[in-house]
Parts: sequence; C-alpha cells; structure tokens
Amino acid sequence: MMGWKRESRFSRKFGRKNPWGGHKRYALSARQALVVVGGIIATMVLCLTMLIVANLIPVKGVAVRGNQLYTADTIQEVSGIYAGGGYFDFEPSVVKEHLMTELPYLRNVKITRWPTGNVVITVEEETGFFYTQHNQNWYVMSQDTLRVLHISHNDREYRQLGAVYLGLPADVRLRVGEPLSFAYRTYQENEEESRREQEETKSAEDQYAYVLETLKIYQESELFPLTAGLDLSDPYDVYAVLDGKVKISFGTYDGLEEKIAKTAFNMALYESEGNELRNLLIDAKDASHIGIRDGTEAQYPSWATE
Repeated sequence: MMGWKRESRFSRKFGRKNPWGGHKRYALSARQALVVVGGIIATMVLCLTMLIVANLIPVKGVAVRGNQLYTADTIQEVSGIYAGGGYFDFEPSVVKEHLMTELPYLRNVKITRWPTGNVVITVEEETGFFYTQHNQNWYVMSQDTLRVLHISHNDREYRQLGAVYLGLPADVRLRVGEPLSFAYRTYQENEEESRREQEETKSAEDQYAYVLETLKIYQESELFPLTAGLDLSDPYDVYAVLDGKVKISFGTYDGLEEKIAKTAFNMALYESEGNELRNLLIDAKDASHIGIRDGTEAQYPSWATE
C-alpha cells in the first residue's frame, strides 16, 4: 500500500498523460479535426474576401443637408468624401472632427452611410453670432453658448454673418473653442502690486459676472432682434445701438429689465406718433423717465457706423 496513490477527479476525467484529449472519450477523430481546420481556413478566407470587396465598393453619391452658411460643395470638399471613392475609406468620427475644425460655424455634424452606397452629411450650423475686438484681433462667438468660434484680423466676415457687436472688459479671455471667460491681466513691471490688488478683491469671474447676467437679460428682450451692438465694457455705462443709429444709454445694469421694457414701450409710442426710429439718442438711465431726442450729430462707435 506504500506505493498506492489516490487518483484525482481531473485525472479520472481527462487521463494522466494528456489532459487535453488523452482520454479516448475526448480525443478528436481525423475527420473531426479536418472539419475544424477546414472551418477555420474557410472563415479566414471569407473575412479576407469581405475586406477586399469592402475596399472595392465605391461611394455612389454624396448629399449635404442642413447647410446655409456653407455651400454643399465646400462641405463635401472639406470632408474628403466623393462619388467613386471607397465606401469604407473614411471614419465618420474623424471626418466630423475635421469638418468642425475647418468650418468653425458648424455646431454639429452627422455622417450616414446608406446600404445603397450613398453617403449623407447632415450639418447643424450656428444660428446667431456675437463679435468683438480684443488685442487687435476680431473674435466671433456663438450667441447660444458664447463659445469662441473663430479669430480674424478684420470684422468684415463677421458683419456679413449679421453678427451683433459685443463690447467687453479688457480682462476678457477669448480662446477659440472655449466659452467666453475672464481673468485678471498681469503686468511684468508691477506684477507684485497687481497680485496684491487681486487678493484684496473678488475674483475676475465674480467681478465680471454682470456681463453674463446683462447679456442674458438683453438677449431675451424685444430690443435684441433690432440691435447692432451692445457695449458692456463699463458696468456704469452700459449702452446699445440699434439698427438705424438709435443709441440707448442704460447707465448701470441695475434694473435693466425694467429699463428695457420702458424703453421699448416709449419707442413704440414715439413711432405711433408718426416719427421714424432713426438717428435717436435714448436716455434710459432712469426707468421712470425715458428721454428721446434727435441724435443726428451724435458720435457713434465705429462698429455702429461702418
């Protein structure tokens, strides 16, 4: 009994010498082995054939939908997808990213391959724009998200878009692809003094919160569709210029909703009396007394006159 060794359950099931098929009940016959190997080879050949065929399938046509600011030809050219090209030669997510980088007024892009061989590029464009000048450059932003879309050395392109001018404080931060924000500027010659002043006051975001608050109120008002520009660079001298050179001075942004409502009412009353809403100066610093006078000789900012 000294040489006796108990057989394990694994050994009883698979056999001692070859646990991967040594036992007769689990060994493959020659025919079964041939079927398995043949199946593997057939699968590999099929996959290879599908890859070859996929690369030979051409794009039958390309359609662009949802575009107004960009022509269909421009969008298709930038996408790199064309009739006769490979149906699987492009990755939709990569093409989408490329389109939104090269064509900044696109808000979203969807690319659909149809079984017929056609490709549809559906785009969603920005519908409203602000533009502003900062450090000798011109920036355009989405009215909905305030995301900076593009930077240029002139504002001609933005005017053609029908963008509304937005005057902003000097501490504004404008970076393409990011929403409008604020940060204190630092100067090398008085960096220590600048840092001390910042520590003693509230953060830049808090200090300039009035910009976003005022902008939200004004965008929801009935004056906004008539507006050529809105200047928020000075919290104590907020003003707007409407189409037709109608300048409205609101003073501070306090009570802005009431000031806007009273201004709109007085403008409607002024027009109902047979007057034209052109070349006017409107004093709306006091909501209880809205003054309207002729502004023919008034000086307007360049963005309101060009």
